[in-house]
Amino acid sequence: MSDSTATALTDRFSAAMRTAQENALSGDENVLLVGENVGRMGGARGASQGFLKTFGPHRIIDTPISDSATVGLAAGLALTGKKVIVELTGPDRLADAWECLRLDLANLEERTKGSFDSTVVIRVPSGPGLGGGRFFEASPEGNLSSIPGLRVYSPRSGAEAGRMLLEALKMRGPSVLLEANTLTQTQEKASDADLSNQGSVLLREGDDMTLICTGATAPLALHVHQRCESEGIELEVLHLRSLRPLDQEGLATSIQKTGRCLLLSASDAFSSHMMGQITTAAFLHLESPPSSTTSTSTEDILDQIGEILDY
Repeated sequence: MSDSTATALTDRFSAAMRTAQENALSGDENVLLVGENVGRMGGARGASQGFLKTFGPHRIIDTPISDSATVGLAAGLALTGKKVIVELTGPDRLADAWECLRLDLANLEERTKGSFDSTVVIRVPSGPGLGGGRFFEASPEGNLSSIPGLRVYSPRSGAEAGRMLLEALKMRGPSVLLEANTLTQTQEKASDADLSNQGSVLLREGDDMTLICTGATAPLALHVHQRCESEGIELEVLHLRSLRPLDQEGLATSIQKTGRCLLLSASDAFSSHMMGQITTAAFLHLESPPSSTTSTSTEDILDQIGEILDY
């Protein structure tokens, strides 16, 4: 399965995902796409437009409005050797599919150590950016990151998401791809960081403090870095591409270098989880307590950075 197409993406996020999915389906006849409206309507954001005609109804499968049934179908197909891409229309849909995802897919992978095929990649739009309230703008990374046997990815661009999708289809076990709502209409040329296979990447280097971000908060982190740079503060921006498994080595290396850190996340649950991970990774090197914020206000974040640096 070639990923050469995904590595050159410069289009909008949804168009990049369409290209990556088309590449996956064309390169391996065992790859299937299932989900509500992925066939006739071309997906919630057009990422499978025209696929039904190209690949046929046996590989592009429209499912009923039952996400537990959709994920259950994907789990069953994966047991027969298929590699299944699942498109969910929102983070709220995970609630219906939760037991199937946790007890069937992830549990099967964890307890059998990969003895059974369970290659399923679940695409989930998440986080603020739509104006859809708590249902459509939920940030499920905290709960998802606590599930043994599950991989959780947080891309910051269409190119990175496409690369992650193709890589996940090559591996045993289930993966969740969190596609930030704030990024769906972005258009950005792929960078070397987007094409990395590492669990985390440095978007900017600095010595004063580590600013940790996920895909959803990466643009905000880069904006804060720019503001701090103009004030003589050298922030190191670390992007967590993989939320589970977490790149403990990359996290430790950065925080041990700077001695201070601030996590930008839309999820309180994920923030709580990460405070423990950070303490474990770099406790003896911390010059101030690890901090987190769910604020999207640049001024609020700058104030918090000032407090951390003054600690």
